[in-house]
Amino acid sequence: MSKPPPLHSGARLSAGAHRLEEITASLALTKEDEMLTEKEIMQAFDYLRDSAIEAAQARYDKTYYEQLRKTIKAEMIRRSTETSIAAKEQDAYASQEYRTVCEQMAEADKAYELVRARREAAVARIEAWRTFCANNRGAHGAVA
Repeated sequence: MSKPPPLHSGARLSAGAHRLEEITASLALTKEDEMLTEKEIMQAFDYLRDSAIEAAQARYDKTYYEQLRKTIKAEMIRRSTETSIAAKEQDAYASQEYRTVCEQMAEADKAYELVRARREAAVARIEAWRTFCANNRGAHGAVA
């Protein structure tokens, strides 16, 4: 498993900023569009329904690896031949097993955050459409 670039890496920040711009642009309602189409809103609802299991699995994986990391740390501390707890912890943190589970945890966290962000974007599209419809009703004097 290859290591991701460090968080402070300019390339990583720039890619994240670019993705944020894409998401923001996809949510924007322009004068040309007037509003999101019914098809786009139905796709957002469909995505929320269809991705529920994926979201649950991603959350489960994230929690699983967080707990597994603690178990691995405890096991590595138990196996250590050092005498002080600080030295035992250092051994645990330096172990290959601990590093591997940390990488797995990071991947699980990334997968969870991506699913969560996509679901939040779908909800935001629906909310933008609802607001536009409510404003449209208000502008045309419709009574609900």
